[in-house]
Order: sequence, then C-alpha cells, then structure tokens
Amino acid sequence: MDIFINECSLHGQYFDIDAFQQGIQLIYSLVRDLQEIKRHQSMALYTDKEGIQHFRVIKSKLFIASLNALPDKSLRQAFFELVFNKLNAKDWHTDRQHSSDDLFMCGDELVTDTCIAEGTERKLIQADLIHLLLNFCQSKYGDLTQLKVVKNENSEIFIDCVDNKNALQAWLEIVFNLSRYRYNYTAQTPPTDEQTVLCDPVLFKLASLPPYDGRKIYQELQTNRYWYVDNLHYGYATHLEVFDLQGKHIGEASLDGKVDMTKQDPRKRLST
Repeated sequence: MDIFINECSLHGQYFDIDAFQQGIQLIYSLVRDLQEIKRHQSMALYTDKEGIQHFRVIKSKLFIASLNALPDKSLRQAFFELVFNKLNAKDWHTDRQHSSDDLFMCGDELVTDTCIAEGTERKLIQADLIHLLLNFCQSKYGDLTQLKVVKNENSEIFIDCVDNKNALQAWLEIVFNLSRYRYNYTAQTPPTDEQTVLCDPVLFKLASLPPYDGRKIYQELQTNRYWYVDNLHYGYATHLEVFDLQGKHIGEASLDGKVDMTKQDPRKRLST
C-alpha cells in the first residue's frame, strides 16, 4: 500500500497560522491512524521532500516557513520528523516511475512532476497496488474520495483520496475490512488471534508448542515469552496469558500487548 501526502492540496487556502496548524494536526493524525494498521498491511509513506517546501500555505507564504512558524513546537517537530526524516516518509523521487515528458491532468490542472502523477503511473504499472492520497483539509479537492487523472489524453485513472478521519476510516473498512481486526468488547466470545497484538509478525511468531485450551501459542521475538489468548474470558474481561521461557506465569496482558505483572499467578504453568 502506497500512501502519498498530496502537496497539490496546498494552495494558500489557510487564512492564518492557526488554521494551518489544524491542517498539519489532521494530516499527522491520519498518518498515525494508518501506521496502526501496519501490522496487518504493508505500507509505504511517500512525500516530495523538496517539492512540498515550495507550495503555498497562507496566501503567498510557503510551506516550510509556515511550518517553522507553528505555535505548537512539539507538533512542528513531530511533523518535520514524519515528512523529512528518511526513517519515516520516503521521497518518491528516489523510486520515480513517471516521466516529466508525459502529460498528467487532474481536471484542468497539470500535475506532472507531483505525487498525483506518480501515484497514477504506479497504478498504471500495477493495477492491484493500493494507493491513497492524503489531502490537506480545506483544499480545492474538498471532500472528494477520488481524483480522476488523465495521462497523455488517453489513459484515465482514479486515485483514492481522503482529507478527514471519518473518510479514512470508511476507506480502510472498504479496502481492508478492518473490523475483523477489532475486537468488540460487548461480544460474548473471546477475541480471535487477529484481533490482538499476536498477529504482528514483527513482534511474535507461532511457537513450536501444541495449542492450549484450543488457542495457538505465540512466542515474543524480543523476550522469548509465550503468549496466548485466554479462552475462558470475553468482553471487557478478555486478556492474554503471558509465560516466561520456563513456563512460569508472568501476568496478563491487554489485547494491545500491555502486560500487567500484578496479575501473576504461580498456580498457572505452561508445559514447554
């Protein structure tokens, strides 16, 4: 899944620095929401590190000057790290697919050499690759959920886009059916492994142990501890059981992996 921060959605639409700060906060929160699903779907975040600096934010004021003027210094630093630190967002120019010689039009606007053109070209190359543009709020794209882009007057592509949290959640549900990963705490059954931190392959692997009470046992990669879903509890009482490498009970954990060692029970043992 390729996510692009759409620099074309900056065109001097903000009246003052406070309005721009709200726009930055929204984009930042959209990215954070997307990062939460990385354990279920691979995701690459792209931006134009150089180009975005030349787009207008408040009338004639450019992006980087406006970003440096944000009253919230912590937000300013967090967004700067997100967009300009190579460990976070990638510059799509480093793996550029579209050519400056081609003509990409979005409505009446020429968008060659922008992320819109880049996303369009990647979609033309690999039709099943999922792309999403994150638009800054209050932009000329309004509440659009798709942008129609035409390449060289003959190839027409629709690129999904969002500019608010409700639209993002709706898009995620349509594309990924994310509700299957979220446990409903009013349920009368325990969660599936998919609905817990155990589904994160960066943190856990399936252990070479037989299931316990019908539940698969996972091993935490960093600590080698054993985890499984307690099959006897559901709803707000649901939790994971955690054991050390020798099978000694460590405690209980929430579905997102927070271990409560005060719940340690010496009577519980796991055969390892």
